Amino acid sequence: MSSSLVPTARPSATRVVAFYALLGIALGVVAVRDLAVAQGWAAGKPWYESAIEGLDGLSASSAATAVGVVIGVIGVVALIGALLPARRTHDRTEATPGLWVSCPAIATLAERAAERTPGVYEASAAVRRRRVMVRVAGSEPETAQRVEDSVKRALDGLTDRRIVVKRREVKVP
Repeated sequence: MSSSLVPTARPSATRVVAFYALLGIALGVVAVRDLAVAQGWAAGKPWYESAIEGLDGLSASSAATAVGVVIGVIGVVALIGALLPARRTHDRTEATPGLWVSCPAIATLAERAAERTPGVYEASAAVRRRRVMVRVAGSEPETAQRVEDSVKRALDGLTDRRIVVKRREVKVP
């Protein structure tokens, strides 16, 4: 299967690029306004002349250097974010080719399987990078093993992530 068909999240540079796009739109609006003033379609003085006059005669200072460094760092971070591969949002199932399961769906299936296990009073699940973390509250020491078996059966063929069960002791009155 082609890697272009893998469900992925947005690239991490999306927000920075959107900010730069808005900055470019604002610059375009100012340019159109200055064009209208220069052609006599609008009254006033072009803004770019005021900006150039304000910057004329400036020399390098600590503040200007700091602003330049910050802008450069933002640019490098945006470049790195654009070059990194996008995060995968779904797992390919082993049982059915072409079927993808989202991480929240895997967590929900694991949580429901844990909740239906005898001896479990409360359960929650979260999907991490390489594992499914299931937290349960139970009174019996063997509850964790039963939950792990139950979750493995529920997720069989859906994901190859490792299943980790953490049990919290609950006192039964």
